[in-house]
This record gives sequence, C-alpha cells and structure tokens, in this order.
Amino acid sequence: MPLPTGFITHKGVRIYLIDIEGMEPDAVSKIVDKVAKEIRAEPKGSVRTLTHVKGAVVSTAMIERLRWLADGNKPHVKYAALAGLTPAQRVILNVVKQLTGRDFALFATRDEALEHLATLP
Repeated sequence: MPLPTGFITHKGVRIYLIDIEGMEPDAVSKIVDKVAKEIRAEPKGSVRTLTHVKGAVVSTAMIERLRWLADGNKPHVKYAALAGLTPAQRVILNVVKQLTGRDFALFATRDEALEHLATLP
C-alpha cells in the first residue's frame, strides 16, 4: 500500500498530497509529524498541498493536530486545497481557518483539486 503522504506530480506540477481518506484519528495523528517535517523542509512559499479527507473520522485530538500542522506549514505553502469534506467537516475547517489565518480552496473530489492546483501560476 502506498504511503498516504508525499510529493506527487500532476501535469508536471509538484504537489504534496496528504491522503487521509477513510482514516481513523489515530492513523492521521501518526502521519502529521512526517508531513510537517517534509513540508517545512521546503523553501517558504513554494509548496502546493492537497489534503483529501473523504470519509476520514474526525476527533477533537485530530482537529488539534491538523490545526497545528496547518499553522506551522503556513510559511511554506503557496496554495492549499482540500477535497472530500462533509458539511460538518466544513464547519470545523472554518474554525481552523480562523485560528491559523490559512486559506484553502475546497473541492468535492481529489481529481478536481489536483486539476486546480496544476493550473495555478
């Protein structure tokens, strides 16, 4: 099984994929440090990220870990997209956005988000 995180190339564009589709909170928490280390090793303002959350199970602890991740990654991320959010997850995202000052483009599917990220300058 491929790792749920890491750099991929879509239409010649390098994108950091965080694919937590269907994951339980404990599994998500285990990959957060790896994601932080890899994204924060990149030059500031250079990373395009796609977080795919379809079917992920949300917990308070997981939300806090993802908020920490989003906040710390902010200087390194040029563009960020999220795909597969439920209406309840969108409410949580609004809180994360307020706490971190981050902006995320939202998409129904992973493919739509990849297409978007690949077309940005």
